[in-house]
Amino acid sequence: MRNLILLISSLTLLACSSSHQGLGLAGWEEGELLRENKTNDRAYVQRAQAPILRENQAKAKSNATKRARLLAIDRAAREFLSRDAYNRNHDKIWQAIRRRPNLYVKQTKNYRSGPLDENRLYGISAGYLIDRTAIAQLLQKQLKILNQSHSSILVLVETPGTQDLKALGYRVADLEAGLVSGLSAQLHGAGFQVMDYQNLLVSLKQNPAIGNAANKLSPQDYFELASQTSGAASGPLYTKALPHLKGLAKVVVKLNLEQLSYSNNQLHISMSATAVNIATVSGGSIAQSRFRVLRHGGAKAEPSAMIAASISDLLVEMNQAFLPKIYKEFNVVNQAPGKLLPYRLTLMGFDKEEVGRMIKALKGAEDKDFRYIGQSLLGLREEYPIVEIDLRYGGRPAQLSDRVTKIADTADLSAMPPLVDEGLLDLVLREE
Repeated sequence: MRNLILLISSLTLLACSSSHQGLGLAGWEEGELLRENKTNDRAYVQRAQAPILRENQAKAKSNATKRARLLAIDRAAREFLSRDAYNRNHDKIWQAIRRRPNLYVKQTKNYRSGPLDENRLYGISAGYLIDRTAIAQLLQKQLKILNQSHSSILVLVETPGTQDLKALGYRVADLEAGLVSGLSAQLHGAGFQVMDYQNLLVSLKQNPAIGNAANKLSPQDYFELASQTSGAASGPLYTKALPHLKGLAKVVVKLNLEQLSYSNNQLHISMSATAVNIATVSGGSIAQSRFRVLRHGGAKAEPSAMIAASISDLLVEMNQAFLPKIYKEFNVVNQAPGKLLPYRLTLMGFDKEEVGRMIKALKGAEDKDFRYIGQSLLGLREEYPIVEIDLRYGGRPAQLSDRVTKIADTADLSAMPPLVDEGLLDLVLREE
C-alpha cells in the first residue's frame, strides 16, 4: 500500500511538473490547410508563443501572432538560399520582412490559439499563404542576395521544319514571336521572369569577355550549351558564355517547330518542347513533350488566322502537359542543414543579476552554429524581469534545449531544462 501511495505521489509530481513547464502546442491539431492556388504560392503552418504579462492575453496573442507570421515569411526566404547565403544574411532578411510583412502574406488562417502553462504563455498555431514571387523579388532586387536566375526562364525557338510562310500571309518571325509572347504570358502569370533569344544576345554582348561573339551561336547552340551536350558546349565560347547563361536563368526551354505545312485548307503543326535545369552540374533535362495540331479550314479560311489559332492551341496543350513540370522544378526548396534558425529564449523567474550572468554566458558560448543576437525586457512578473533573448542556432529545438541547459549551469543558474515542441522555435528557461 505504501508503494502504491509513493507511486501515485510520484505520478502527481510528474504531472504537476509537466503542467508547470509544458507548452501544450504539441497536442494541437491543425484544420484544413490553406490552398496553394498559384505555382509560386506556398502554404506553411507556423506555431509561436509569447509571455502573458499583467494578465493581458490580448497583448500576448498579438505578440505571438506577429512572431508566427515573421517566422513563416523567414521560412519562405530560407528555402531560396543555400546555408552559407542564408547564414551570412539572416539579420538583413529579418529586418526587411519586419518592416512590411503584409507584402509577403496573401492569406492567414488561425487554427488555434489560447493561454498555456497556467496562463504564463499564449500560444498560436496558424496557417500562412506566402507569395514566393514577392520573396524572390525581395532577395533579388532589394537585398541583392539572390540573382535573377532563381526565378527566370530562357525561351529559345527553332523553326527548321516550316515551309515558306510568305505565301500564307505569315512570317517565321511572327510565328516565333507568337509562341514566345504566349508562353511568356503564361509564365509571367505564374510569377516567373522570361527572356528570349534577343534578350540573351543583348545581355551577352554587354559582357566584355564575349561581346559580338555572342552572335556566332544560334538558339540551338545556346540550348546545347545549357544542356552541356555536344556542339557548342565544346566550342571556344563555352567557358565564357556558360557562367553568364547560368546567371541569367535557372531553366532553359527550347521549342522546336518540326513541321508546319498547309495544303487543301488543312494546317498541320508538329512541335517538341524540352526544358533543362541549367543550375545543375549535369544540365539535366526536366521536361520533354511533343505536340501536334491539325486544323481544318473552310474554303474562305485565311491561313494566317489558322496559324494564329493553332499557336493558341499549342499554348493550351503546353500549359496542361509541359509547364507544370517546370513549375515543379522551381518549387524545389533548399533544405540544406545547418541554417541558423531564429530561435527565441524567454527567461522567467530569475533576478537581475542572474539574467545578466545568463546573457554573458550566452555571448561567451557563441560559435559558427550558435549566435547571440540581442535581448529585450518585456516587463516584470512578481518582481522578476521577463526577458526575451533572440538567438540563432543551426540545429533542432531539442539540441538547443540541451545547450541552453549547459550554458545555464555555467552561469550558476538553478534552472529547469526547457521543454520543446518540434517546429516551435520559442523556448522558456525557468527557475527550478
